[in-house]
Amino acid sequence: MEKGIAKCTNCDHVFTFQEFIEEDPIAASDFGELPEGLDVLKLRSLLEIRVNHNRARSGSVAGPAFFALMWNIFLLPFLFFIVTSGQWHVLFFISLHLFAGISMLRNVFGQLLNRTTIETTAAGIAIVTKPFGSRGKGNIEISREEISHLTVAKGKRSFNVGGSLALHIHRKQGKPITILHGIDRPTLLYVKAAIEDYMRSGR
Repeated sequence: MEKGIAKCTNCDHVFTFQEFIEEDPIAASDFGELPEGLDVLKLRSLLEIRVNHNRARSGSVAGPAFFALMWNIFLLPFLFFIVTSGQWHVLFFISLHLFAGISMLRNVFGQLLNRTTIETTAAGIAIVTKPFGSRGKGNIEISREEISHLTVAKGKRSFNVGGSLALHIHRKQGKPITILHGIDRPTLLYVKAAIEDYMRSGR
């Protein structure tokens, strides 16, 4: 990439983009070897970090997946009874159990399939997590003026898979924004250091 040559993964066409590099040079990583599941692109105008949750998680997903599966299997007879009998009011009494089961499955699938992209620019930080993003938040954008500091600490997420650590973006006003739940500590520290270094550089 530093030479300005790339290859299309669909048609194998080789092309150059040297003129773009000359305008916006690609900087080498300042923090040593990349942790597993992490890709970093550092330009003068942009720091892009991509996190593969499955490869970067801090623990096995087998235990939580088994528990989530058993929990939801336990609920199946109740759901079958409600559908066949038409007594839909019973859903009210098991609604909390259904919510817990769906949340557990969602977090398991999130750790297996999620990809998070963090873009840091002069304007601030933009975070996109797909396909199972932060519930109710969608894409997250934080202006640089809002940001106070970053920390790696325990998260408060229920039914967390792969550990309790997360990256917290503290704002000057309002609650911290928490991302990358369950990612291993070395990866979280690398992401934190890379973002802080980029922001200190004044880009």
